[in-house]
Amino acid sequence: MAARAMWKGRIRFGDVDVPVKLYSAIKSTGGVHFRLLHEKDLEPVKQQMVNPETGKVVEYENVRRAFPTDDGVLVMLDEDELAELEPEGSRDIEITRFVDPEVITHQWYDVPTSSARTTVRRNTSHSRKRCGSRRRKASRAG
Repeated sequence: MAARAMWKGRIRFGDVDVPVKLYSAIKSTGGVHFRLLHEKDLEPVKQQMVNPETGKVVEYENVRRAFPTDDGVLVMLDEDELAELEPEGSRDIEITRFVDPEVITHQWYDVPTSSARTTVRRNTSHSRKRCGSRRRKASRAG
């Protein structure tokens, strides 16, 4: 069975669009999934959120999200603010600059991937300009 792309999109370098497909660089074996069991009676256990101060279980409806800043302050975010943080849906990646690989920490590498170019397309307005200039040069030469 042929490899299936996990993402399809375009990488843009100025006026050049390069359609790409992203593939997993490792083969998924389906993985082994374990259930956590209580040793005494071998019953499955549940994971719960517990308030460390009181030891009481906190229901999901009462959990809020916060972002810790470098100086230790917790910034609370509500559902509307989290929704605003979501990027717009797009399959385009625009390359604006390059950085040295040493600058990128390993925390950003979740899954090894590889990419493959499909076909090269140029931005249509740019392509028309180039084709037009070629025609003018050809007509002058003849």
